[in-house]
Amino acid sequence: MKTKFLAIGVFACAAAMAAERIGDWYVNVPAEVLKKMSMSERTCAERALKQLDGGSARAAANEWKRFNTEFITTAPEEALAWASFFQAYSLNKAKDSFKAIELYSETIELYPDSKASCASLFFRGAAQGANGQVQKAMADYRELVDNEQFASHPLAYAAHNRLAWNQLQAGKLKEAMQEWQVVTELKRDANRAEWDSAKRNLSTIESLSDPAAKLTDLATRFADNPKKGVEEIRNWRNSLWWTVWHDEKLPHTYFKSHKGKAKDVRGAEIVYLVKLTKAFETQAEAVYKAAGSEWEFLMTQFDATVALVPKSADKMINKVGGEVRKVADKQLQSDRAVAFIRKLREMKRITEAKLFLDLIQDPVKRAWTGAEIGWTARDGNYIVECLKPIEAMPDPSVADSAKRNHAKCCQELLKDYDGAIKLYEEAPQPPATLWSVADCHRAAGRKPKAQAVLDEICSMFPNDAPNAMLRKGDWYRDDGDKKNAIGCYRRILAHAEWKKAGAASQAHQRLEAFGIGTGGAVLNDVH
Repeated sequence: MKTKFLAIGVFACAAAMAAERIGDWYVNVPAEVLKKMSMSERTCAERALKQLDGGSARAAANEWKRFNTEFITTAPEEALAWASFFQAYSLNKAKDSFKAIELYSETIELYPDSKASCASLFFRGAAQGANGQVQKAMADYRELVDNEQFASHPLAYAAHNRLAWNQLQAGKLKEAMQEWQVVTELKRDANRAEWDSAKRNLSTIESLSDPAAKLTDLATRFADNPKKGVEEIRNWRNSLWWTVWHDEKLPHTYFKSHKGKAKDVRGAEIVYLVKLTKAFETQAEAVYKAAGSEWEFLMTQFDATVALVPKSADKMINKVGGEVRKVADKQLQSDRAVAFIRKLREMKRITEAKLFLDLIQDPVKRAWTGAEIGWTARDGNYIVECLKPIEAMPDPSVADSAKRNHAKCCQELLKDYDGAIKLYEEAPQPPATLWSVADCHRAAGRKPKAQAVLDEICSMFPNDAPNAMLRKGDWYRDDGDKKNAIGCYRRILAHAEWKKAGAASQAHQRLEAFGIGTGGAVLNDVH
């Protein structure tokens, strides 16, 4: 008895391994059918599943055919039904869809009351859909959901969902919503993934149809708990905005048949987002105000307006800027100024961003925020102007960080390589600053000094050494010094530790580009 239980357990695992997943439902032989099989029947079925799991779909199909031939008089009828289904399923995996469709049909005809017939209907539909026979596929899904025996089967959830998508693509919004509604009225636990998908799609379509109604509902439901209301509205609005803005499948399909006066789908999506924004402004403001979240409400308006109606950006900048300057609490005003400056930087509105620096109370924060504006504008002189006051501060962590940023500005924007090196040496943070110093020397035309700094990195920082040697080789290569370049690459491959690093694979590639073998005894070949 113990051996029999173990065999069934092993077989059940094998079935799951070989299974395709439809939502939360797996293609496998039901446990109650397994229990009724004899040992020889289970062995045959297990072999077929292992073949299918191992990619030998054609062999699996032959094994299932053997099952139905050898055990036709002894195996339970439900086992024969599943063997018939799996023979078709295996052939479909073997790219023989037409024969698979034929065998699915036989299973449906021979075993109409079996759950294997339900699976055959679904996968025959899937096979026909893959063959471009969409109407036949939908007919199979419809037959499945209309069969009272299968109406609550996990595959019925998926069939309804596929029917809904087909209706939506045909512009039949009402019919699509009805299909999803049927799924949400079934028990969620039977196929949670498909149920959740139907619920989410239904909710999204309702929101796309009338965002104001959804916002009114949320505002009403959470009138007594505005903080929770803000959370719910925020999550709903952001999720909907994301799916539409990024042109995801559901809204894209919806707007194909609901373009209105828009010229194309993208135009219809933009029109909708403007509609959503207006609804948010009228329906959600009271909830945000009651929750003390007026600033978040304003910034949400700002982001939407800038994205959708760029010509109104100036008006919104003035509106938000005015609100920032009205804040009485200096620390709160400072925080909001920093947040607003960040948004202005993203818009490349440099002049406006600078106007709010005076509202930042902390001099260090003000200096760094100013430097960030400078980096956005690629204005090296402005960056230096902002950083200078904090470079002289007594706190070395502040001063040195400012000097390194100043050095980076000299290196990348002002091309003042000597000034950059001086600052890196005043505020060292090796090995990072040493890499920068090496780059500065090379950019200034002092190639031997640049190589010397890389040697210093190799000798002092083991973790960086392989990459430093790789760069040495690359610089020699770029300068036309093939001999020294090859020597650097070979040193990486010959070093006990370096050859384990990522730089080793790049050294291999560099040597191969020179036509030099890199395997074992040919490491030192000269060509």
